[in-house]
Amino acid sequence: PGSGGSWSALLTPALNYFQEASVLYDLLEQVPGLASYLVGIDVANVETALPNFVFYPAMSLLRGAWRPGAGRTTRQSLGLTFHAGEDFFDLVSALREIDTLLESFRFHEGDRIGHGFALGVNPDWWRLRYGPTTVSLENDVLNRLWEWKLLREGILAPEGAIQRESD
Repeated sequence: PGSGGSWSALLTPALNYFQEASVLYDLLEQVPGLASYLVGIDVANVETALPNFVFYPAMSLLRGAWRPGAGRTTRQSLGLTFHAGEDFFDLVSALREIDTLLESFRFHEGDRIGHGFALGVNPDWWRLRYGPTTVSLENDVLNRLWEWKLLREGILAPEGAIQRESD
């Protein structure tokens, strides 16, 4: 995770964010009309220090607070903004983070990726500018699994597979 900490060290912030989200969830249940004024949550953090997945349980809970009914539709559910693909050591990990985020929350109208710089980076320019990048073992495994998923789903053609210096 991040620049090298342990996975277990991420449990404490994840639990803290979930507890904070639980308080907000309870307020939304108890204060009539509050959901009409709170229309979105912005998760901004330094991705290389604290991965976005730490926030997933808390944001999933809050997303569930905006249920259809009582005059609300799914498009009026809580809008989410995640800053993803803006702090990264390697381009593939940044793109994987964005894709994972989009799939995890089934983004819809009102949601957005904050900045998402990685989406606009030309891979050839990146390779020339930064050369081979060192990727942590866990990110390398996650990147390769993500690439395999894209190949299996037909999103990435075998000839378009990601080239690595180690291959």
